[in-house]
Amino acid sequence: MHNFFTLIYIRTNRFSDEKFCVGLLSNLDGVPYFGYSLTKLTTALSFINSDLSKSIKRSFNLLESDANKIIKGEEPLSLFDAPYSKKILDKLTLKKRGVVQYSDLYESNTSIEFSKLYRKFIGEDWTLKTKVPKKDELSFKKRFHHFVNGNKYKSYTKKYKMTSENYPSIYVPLTVDLVKKDSYYIVFQTIDFSASITTIQNALNKFRLITQSLGQKSDSEGLGKGRYYLVYESQSDEKKRNLIKEIKESSIGFELLRMSEMGDKK
Repeated sequence: MHNFFTLIYIRTNRFSDEKFCVGLLSNLDGVPYFGYSLTKLTTALSFINSDLSKSIKRSFNLLESDANKIIKGEEPLSLFDAPYSKKILDKLTLKKRGVVQYSDLYESNTSIEFSKLYRKFIGEDWTLKTKVPKKDELSFKKRFHHFVNGNKYKSYTKKYKMTSENYPSIYVPLTVDLVKKDSYYIVFQTIDFSASITTIQNALNKFRLITQSLGQKSDSEGLGKGRYYLVYESQSDEKKRNLIKEIKESSIGFELLRMSEMGDKK
């Protein structure tokens, strides 16, 4: 898939055209990425009036939030195709008179990792920002990992990373909650039905990609057919209960089960 990205600058002096490179915006394998250096942005904005500085910081935060929601599966990509399309980024690169400026668009037909691009051009390590829950709030995923922390699942790999280097179908790194490789793969992946329908659908799509990729790996290694399980919590909301029922009835290649039912599966 085609990849393209642009560097983002803050122009600090309209007479000398002095500017700081503070961030990077890209579309890599159809997925948007945005990152900026808070240190470099703060330094650059120290030369700009305060009202404009606040406006730029807000716009950067919103752009970062939008891109990160797509990466994490919290928003469907289709809603955000336009802001990150090649046509739109091409137009942005033509705007050279404002305080926020974009470089010419760099293009590549080969796969690129955003973290490596960010390190190369910004000179810092990039990490995806995530919301930190309150100490007294344990997400379902965290409760699941507490549950599987005993000896019963000692032979399993927790939070197994799948990348494009080992799985050609994977463009964005994926994490499998619990996996065991023997004569076949056994996979347990959590799905939180208390989340939005969009998030649930993205979780289902990711799980299908996981099962597809591990199925291909099994075939190439001569392993048996894998066992794939989506682990959920019961819901009081009627719409969510109906959704769970529909998924159970229509699931192909995997089984939907509660955490308490995991012990019987192998």
